[in-house]
Amino acid sequence: MNESEKKINRNQLPALYLAASKASQFAQRWYLRLIIINLSLLTLSTLVSSINYPLEPIKSFLTILAATLLIGSIISTIIIQFIRLEKDWYAGRAIAESVKTLAWRYITGAAPYHINLSKKIADKIFTDDLSKVLKERKFLSGALGGRLSTQPQISEKMRWVRTLDTVKRKEIYVLNRIKGQQEWYGINSENNRKKEQRSFIAIIVSEFLALVGLVFLVRYTSFIFNPVGLFAALATSILTWLQVKQYQELSQSYGLAAQELGIIFEESKAVKNNQQLSIFVSNSENA
Repeated sequence: MNESEKKINRNQLPALYLAASKASQFAQRWYLRLIIINLSLLTLSTLVSSINYPLEPIKSFLTILAATLLIGSIISTIIIQFIRLEKDWYAGRAIAESVKTLAWRYITGAAPYHINLSKKIADKIFTDDLSKVLKERKFLSGALGGRLSTQPQISEKMRWVRTLDTVKRKEIYVLNRIKGQQEWYGINSENNRKKEQRSFIAIIVSEFLALVGLVFLVRYTSFIFNPVGLFAALATSILTWLQVKQYQELSQSYGLAAQELGIIFEESKAVKNNQQLSIFVSNSENA
């Protein structure tokens, strides 16, 4: 078996997985965009209101601009609260991960899709389980349509792997599921750790600049620009973004997941028959 035959790409997984993953990514992308817009408008409003220009009509213009930006920030906050994109984000991700777990159980012949079952029975159990996952989150069904919904729920590659012997099915599972996930978690754990560190530094720098601005204003009381509010708002915005992205929490949980997957990989070496493979895959997917 060559390397290309061993690989199972995401497009060879069930259509429900692809559609749910796409819906989740769409909701996540727009949720984070709205957060950025909200924080940017709030920071810009603080910036404009910090300019104490004494002459008309510029003074009135700056006041109107600051108020407009603040209103925009309020509107974006209301939009974030009412459309609840984060709900679709999490629900889509939950469906996608549930379907991926079912798919790998099916591909490897793990319970309840035992390798000794007939194709018809295994397929029926699998599609019934997909229906159960979908029914649990019916509210997301409107986002699961489109081109991806026309793809098969059971690809030919999924069926083909089920025809292979135990050793080859295990090898494909370890390569695509265990090692692939281990690499993903390891890389993203490191990336989130670096982002958390950079965000923390940015907060400290912003707060320090706010302090410098305050000292500056004590010395130059008639200065036209008050930087204290701006840098304080900037620090608050970065802190809010840090809380939204949860860099530290993700770094720790991803790092733990990568180590757990390393342990699971070692356990795979003891798998020799179909029963052991079924138990191994079931335990791995539960983990």
